[in-house]
Amino acid sequence: MRVVARRLTLEEDGIPGYVAHPEGGGPRPGVMMVHHAHGVTADYKIDAYRLATLGFNVLVPSLFNMFGVPGTSHIGQGADLQAKHSDSEFLVKMDEAWHYLVERLKSDPARTACLGHCMGGRLLIPFAADHPQVRAIVLYYPSVRDEPETSHRPRHAFALARTLRCASLVFCAGKDYIATPAIQGPLWQSFIANGLLLRRQSRLPSSRQRRLPAPLRRSRVAARDELPGAHGLDCPGSTPLVMGAIESRSGTRWGEEKESAPRGRRPGPPPPAPARTARAPDAP
Repeated sequence: MRVVARRLTLEEDGIPGYVAHPEGGGPRPGVMMVHHAHGVTADYKIDAYRLATLGFNVLVPSLFNMFGVPGTSHIGQGADLQAKHSDSEFLVKMDEAWHYLVERLKSDPARTACLGHCMGGRLLIPFAADHPQVRAIVLYYPSVRDEPETSHRPRHAFALARTLRCASLVFCAGKDYIATPAIQGPLWQSFIANGLLLRRQSRLPSSRQRRLPAPLRRSRVAARDELPGAHGLDCPGSTPLVMGAIESRSGTRWGEEKESAPRGRRPGPPPPAPARTARAPDAP
């Protein structure tokens, strides 16, 4: 499968960022990737290309560029930019990107999901609450804190996660210094409280799973992967889990063209992602 991948600019494309998609026409499943506090760094382009080879239209909007901040990456600027712009402002930009993914790139809205890291993972929780058409969210170490609701961050993830109606997959780090294990627990409880069913994926050994409370052992829409490491952990081999979450609300495998599989046979699972270098620690 040939993939088209390129940088997007506000002047030429109407939205800044990066896009990757299979060559050719026709509606396809889509993924909107919402970046971490460092902006659209090189690893996002690698991940976008990898998902495009599986049959997805992938859009990585540069939220900071959309606010008028120049540059192709913003390492070290994330904390100041989040302090300057409220969650509501970020969500407006994410909504613009969603419409670009569905309307300009002709992604099938019934088969389109979102993926985010750190800041992006945190923002995708209110975004999914406001956009029931989002079919799945995949969150890598979302930077949720135990903090009061304010006009700058008016809706906390603890309250919102229980309202989501989409498939959800959350990767957590045992040594995360932002979303600490003490925060991960209430967040997880809020996700499973939405009551939707899905096969649960976990890397916990079976002996540890048996010691979990019964609600955490049942199949739920919110699958949490507890991984060793700190904030910004690497997740080699997570692609099959991600694909499983994105495909969970559809009767077909979203990343596969229907005609590509021989009749009577289901396409096999996507190949695992190769190991990559760990992401730099994100700003809060």
